[in-house]
Formats: sequence, C-alpha cells, structure tokens
Amino acid sequence: MRKKTDKTSSYLKKADALFAKKKYAKAMPLYEKELKKNGETLELLARLIKTHSLIDKPWTNADFAKNLDWTMKSQELSNPGLKRVHAKLEPVWKEITLLISQMMACAEETEDDLIEKIIKHKEKALYPLVESLLALKQAQKKALSFLKERKKA
Repeated sequence: MRKKTDKTSSYLKKADALFAKKKYAKAMPLYEKELKKNGETLELLARLIKTHSLIDKPWTNADFAKNLDWTMKSQELSNPGLKRVHAKLEPVWKEITLLISQMMACAEETEDDLIEKIIKHKEKALYPLVESLLALKQAQKKALSFLKERKKA
C-alpha cells in the first residue's frame, strides 16, 4: 500500500527544486499554492518575496501589491504590534473611523444604522474600534487629571 504524500510539502519541494535551477517564474505559482494550502510562515513569505524579485520581467501594479502584502505580513509575523500600524494604511480605516465618530455623536435613533455599517467591515473594523476606545481612555485620564488639579486650586 502506497503512503499518501503531503501535497503541501510536495509544492514546497518542487518550488525549491525549481528555485535552485533558477527557474523562478515556474517556482512562483508553487510557492503561492503552498501559501494558500498551508498559510503564512516567515520562511515561506521570505521565499515568495525573494523568488518574486528574481523573476526577470517588469513589475505591474499587481506585482508591487503582492510583494508589499507579503512584506507586511512577514513584518507582522515578526512583530505582531505592526498589525495595528498596517491597518491604518488601509483605505477603509478612514471610512470606519468616520463611522465611529458619527456613531459617537449621533442621536440614538440613527446609531443602529451606523453600527450595522461598521459591522459590515467585519475584522477590518477591529483596530479602528480599539483605537477609538484607547482615545476615549486617554481623554478620560486627561479629564480626571484636570478635575484633580481644579480641586487643588
């Protein structure tokens, strides 16, 4: 009876063999299949970035976006705190932040609408919501500090 081979590792093995032969354009889709199958690891992202940069063709906007995405994901794996920083770079950040501000200032009868708009953004809304909570916490600290100083005076 033949043992089932792990397709994920076979993608990686084949891609690495092609890379060693300097067949970067052929290795690239196999590394991408590995990424889809097994997810992000620092090692795989490094292989993707390096292989992509060695393919001898001019980059398109899509190539640039892919490489940037892999680089940012690699940075986030190395330093999880960068996820928040990278989230701020996404165009949707401003939209969600504006919705949060509107929700904080709106009448109760319109807040459900705004809440639903925020929820539609799913996990992309998480960091802007956390940032808003942290801003409220900071404002509360300042207000309490101001009140303490006023009492002393």
